[in-house]
Order: sequence, then C-alpha cells, then structure tokens
Amino acid sequence: MDYYENHLAATDVKACHRLILEIGADLFESSSSVLDYGCGTGVLIELVKAKYPHLEINGSEVSNANIAACLEKGISCQKIDALPSKDKDDDAYDLVICSEVIEHVQSPIEVLEDIARNVKPGGHVIVSVPNAFNIKHRFYYLFGKHLDPNKDPVKRRFPEHIQSLGFGHMEKLMTMAGLEIFREYGYLKPTGRLIKNGFLRSFFSSYVLTIAHRPTASGSADFLSHG
Repeated sequence: MDYYENHLAATDVKACHRLILEIGADLFESSSSVLDYGCGTGVLIELVKAKYPHLEINGSEVSNANIAACLEKGISCQKIDALPSKDKDDDAYDLVICSEVIEHVQSPIEVLEDIARNVKPGGHVIVSVPNAFNIKHRFYYLFGKHLDPNKDPVKRRFPEHIQSLGFGHMEKLMTMAGLEIFREYGYLKPTGRLIKNGFLRSFFSSYVLTIAHRPTASGSADFLSHG
C-alpha cells in the first residue's frame, strides 16, 4: 500500500482518474455494474461512487493491505490470487476499469484476457497505462539510459514498472485478448488536456487511455453514440 499511496502523491495519477471519468461518462451513465480491476486502496472507486451513486461497483486486488484498506472504507474488494480470477461469475460486469496496472505485471495478455472474461458480451473496458514511448522516454532509449536504472529517471522513480507500453502495444494486446478498440486518447500533462490526434498522442502523451468493447456472439457490439 505504501507504493500505491506514494505513487498517487508523486504523480498525476489523480488526473488520470479524472480523465477516466471524463472519457467514460456515457459508459458510467449506461452501466449498472462496474469492476475496478487492480483497484489499489479504492481511490478511483470512491470517485466513481460519488459521481454515479446508482452503480454497483466492486474492486479486485492482489495486495492484502490494499484489500483491507478498501474494506475499511466499505468498498467490496475481492482477492486476485490466480488467473483467471473469480470475483464473480464470468460475464458479470457492464464495465471493467483497469488503471495503472498492466505495466506492473509479468503477463499483460493474461490480465487483459481475465478482464475480457469479467465483462459482459457487448460490455466495455477502460484501460490506462503510462506511455513509455513518448518523446521524452524515446530520448532515454536513444542514449541507452533505459538500460541503467540509475540513469533513467523513470525507472529510478518507478522501479515497479516492469513493462514498457505505448499505443501500439496496447492495441495489439487488447486485440489478442478478444477486445475491440473504438476510442483512444492521450493526455498532455502540461495542459491537462486529452489528445485525440494519433501522431501527437504517441509522441507527447503521458498516458495511454483506451476504451474497448467485448464483441457479442454475433460479432456486433451494443454501441452507444460515441464521439
């Protein structure tokens, strides 16, 4: 829990949570059940509950300390101790959120497949990860600083990040997990604005924000009106 709390204090993850609420507003409105997969201490769940009190929202976590923190707040939180997880039955949720988790795991595809299993056919998934391939990080790679944690300020600050992911990686992984992407956003840290332009978000975004749906058996999705 110490890492998660320090991470929130040290970075703009709170801003990322705000952006998830913004880009997923229509999905939160139309959903009745939500899972925050890898919910930490329940910070995002609290934000969602405050804005959308009609939702049944649960969390899942690997950390016993984080689970205890959630339960103290009255947040329903289940233990992920193996994949596939068993929080509820398969196809249980209208919407699954996974914020700042994939970069910490050994097998991102297994986690995304588990997320896809938890969401209903026609349901939606929102995933956010740090953009490890924006222009700042590309300079680190160009000069080999990413090979030495003592020289790479990103790795020095976040040694728990074991995956380096960008927009292309997330597109491939989501597709492999059986999910279909229909919205992608970047986040321009200095301005706090969303970036929709593909070139700009790849090179200047601090985060990769992706919304996908799980196709129904017929291959179609229950689309909302998406902008």
